[in-house]
Amino acid sequence: MAVKEDLRLGLVGPSLAQELTRLPVGNQEALLALARRATLTMPEVSGVIDLLVGASAEQAAFVLAKPREALAQVHGMPVALADPRLSRAGNWLARHLRQAQEALVRVENWLRTPNERELHESDREILRPLLARVGDQASVVAELVLGPPLKQERSS
Repeated sequence: MAVKEDLRLGLVGPSLAQELTRLPVGNQEALLALARRATLTMPEVSGVIDLLVGASAEQAAFVLAKPREALAQVHGMPVALADPRLSRAGNWLARHLRQAQEALVRVENWLRTPNERELHESDREILRPLLARVGDQASVVAELVLGPPLKQERSS
C-alpha cells in the first residue's frame, strides 16, 4: 500500500504506478525500492517487470540482484531507434534482425528453464525440419546482406 501513498504524494508517477500493478501487491514495494536504489529508468522498470512475470524463484532473485545485467542478457545493450550510420533500408533490416535475435534469445531462455525444456523425442523429430529451415533462412539472409563470400569464409 506504500505505492498508493507514494502516488498520492506525487513521489511516484502514474506511469510507474501503472507498471507496478502488473506485479502482485507484495512485490510492488520491493520493485519500487529496487528502482529507486538502482535509479532504473521507466523502460528499465518495465523490462524488469516483464522478466519477473512468470519467472522462477531463482530467475527472479537474479533479476532483482542485477536488474541491468538481466536486461542486457535478454535484450542486449540498448540501441538507438535509428543508427545514423545506416540508410533507411539498413535501419529497417537492423530492427528486424534485432527482433529475430530477441525471439531466439527468449526461446533459448525458455529451453534453459527447468521443467519447461522437457521436450519429448517425438517433439524433437517434429521440430527438426523447422529448426533446419530457420538455420537455412538465417544463412540465406546473411548471404543476401553480406554477399556470397560468407559461404567461402565458413568453409575455410
